[in-house]
Amino acid sequence: MIAITEGIESTQSANADEIHKSINELLNIITHIQEILNIQRQLVRGHRGIHERKPISLEDILFDCRSMLFASIDKKGIQFNINIKPGIYTIKGDHTKLMQVILNILKNSIEAINFDAPEKNITIDMHNIGDVVELIVTDNGQGFDDKTANLLFVRGFTTKKNGTGLGLYNCRTIIESHTGSLGIKSDGPGLGSVSTIRFAL
Repeated sequence: MIAITEGIESTQSANADEIHKSINELLNIITHIQEILNIQRQLVRGHRGIHERKPISLEDILFDCRSMLFASIDKKGIQFNINIKPGIYTIKGDHTKLMQVILNILKNSIEAINFDAPEKNITIDMHNIGDVVELIVTDNGQGFDDKTANLLFVRGFTTKKNGTGLGLYNCRTIIESHTGSLGIKSDGPGLGSVSTIRFAL
């Protein structure tokens, strides 16, 4: 009887620890969302705000983004993979602004994949090329033609019914303010897309 009681207490303690950990993760996610919404309001109003430059881990940002988008990824049944080669992935930048960029790109990939697609894949690859960090997001979504490719970063352009056209324009602005570059390409409609972000170390 004592053994059973001790077992129940141990299980309850473990469950309490898991719940506490989950609550802390959710609170962190909510804080990030609030910060991102504040940034988006500033950008819509034309205010860039003060860039706070601190050492940040791009690896941490990727895994934070995955946590924030897990429900959307799971709902669509998307196979989501993150491949990070050994390297240096700490840069000076604004954690929340860069998270906004990667969230935006990943959301675009998720939305580009149809529910009834036979295969649903999003892959993130990150590696160093000399003194450069290269982060590549590949999806097998709807893709786009050359005409759309030429308009992707034009302010006000959107392919979404309820889109504002601010997303990719602001993403590129944020990346360039971090001495980086952002490019998105596709081999054509139905052939997915590849987004490439580069940062100088």
